[in-house]
Amino acid sequence: MFDLYFTEILPFNCLICLLALVIDRLWGEPDIIYKRISHPVVIFGKILNYLNSKLYNNAAPKIALLYGGLTMKIFTASITGFSILLSYLLFDLGVIGILILGLLSSTLLAHKSLVDHVSAVIIPLEQNDLSDAKIEISKIVGRDTQNLNEYDIARAAVETTAENYSDGIIAPWLFSLLFGLPGIVFYKLINTADSMIGYRNEKYLYYGRIAARLDDAVNFIPARLTAIIFIILNLNSNIWLSLKQIKQEAKKHSSINAGWPEAAMAILLNLALAGPRLYQGQLTDDLWINEKGNQAATPQHIKNALKIISRSWWCLFVITGLLTGLFQAT
Repeated sequence: MFDLYFTEILPFNCLICLLALVIDRLWGEPDIIYKRISHPVVIFGKILNYLNSKLYNNAAPKIALLYGGLTMKIFTASITGFSILLSYLLFDLGVIGILILGLLSSTLLAHKSLVDHVSAVIIPLEQNDLSDAKIEISKIVGRDTQNLNEYDIARAAVETTAENYSDGIIAPWLFSLLFGLPGIVFYKLINTADSMIGYRNEKYLYYGRIAARLDDAVNFIPARLTAIIFIILNLNSNIWLSLKQIKQEAKKHSSINAGWPEAAMAILLNLALAGPRLYQGQLTDDLWINEKGNQAATPQHIKNALKIISRSWWCLFVITGLLTGLFQAT
């Protein structure tokens, strides 16, 4: 089994992953396509909504956990199982199968989409158009945006760049590299479920707990890998000391994973990130990450954050390309 994985499956996955990275970087999510058909993540969301309508139960904590677990089991097993069957069928189609799998996998990466959405915040900020800047930042963050000033908006853009690069690019890249289309599909199913039901509120506290814990698990390594890549590619000082600082600062975040890429970005840009924020009218008591950093973020900080993730993309591309070439040569 292990011989088969390393001689056939992993080399095939590397090639698919390399193709997916390039397609996503060049084309992202073309409106001409997704105005006519639903994006795969939208389809995942609709399926989960249907399951929720049939299985949601919050009568008691143990019952809610049971039904939430059943929902996640059906949700992930059915769609991942379908992707395994599809991969198996396309595996035997040669070049055509590779192209189709690369295209399908690219829809679950989000480099160009993230860059486009974050870049859209820069333009109104540079034009001092706070109203349009709030509209653009509201598309990519979950916090209340009406009372944000220009510094708050720029900080929010930097934060979402760091966090979403981890769960929008690094994590799906890693799962695609190791497990092919089924891997990236499985990851996005967990990620989608967490964004829909993984809340610590009265409705989903127990029903969505398994989704939230699974999301913590699948992002544990990618979040830390993201921070390491950010630091290694963009820091000239002592990398080991910087990683120790990131570890300390990441603990201040309410998420066990999101703090890592945000801490790395905060240190690289000398910014104070996170801190108290409004969600649904409630002010959080979140701590500042890199508290001694500058709170007055600017459009230039956003541009620098985009440069950091661009270098990181090239790192993924080179790693995947080298692995692909190595496997093809052996």
